[in-house]
Amino acid sequence: MPRCVLQFEEAADRNAFSAYYHRLKILPSQQTLFECGAGTKTLHVDIQGQAHPCMLWRADPYNLLTGSLDENWHKHLAAILGRPAPGGDCAPCPDRGLCNYCPPLGMLESGVPGRKATYYCDLTRARKKYMELNEGH
Repeated sequence: MPRCVLQFEEAADRNAFSAYYHRLKILPSQQTLFECGAGTKTLHVDIQGQAHPCMLWRADPYNLLTGSLDENWHKHLAAILGRPAPGGDCAPCPDRGLCNYCPPLGMLESGVPGRKATYYCDLTRARKKYMELNEGH
């Protein structure tokens, strides 16, 4: 019979996630489309020379074959990162820091950035329940 392995089976993993959980337990409502390091900590260049703020965000490419990583890229990036958060269930959710919420995943899943993927909600509820049940252990 296959063995079920908990994500937090190791004490170090539990402790690290507990600290993360308490930092991000309640987030304010999301204001912009991206809350991560897209375009500021990451940059993806595909085989056609198109730059993207992250590997998953395929919309709004910037052509590095005709442009450069100068102020034009930064203007292009500012326009993407300055977009308002999409409506829907995820932007106002205080638990989104625990769920690995990602607008590009919503785009890949449904064609709409920021649309929720139910399995992320299920995983988040399970993580939250686990942390609350094991608080102080």
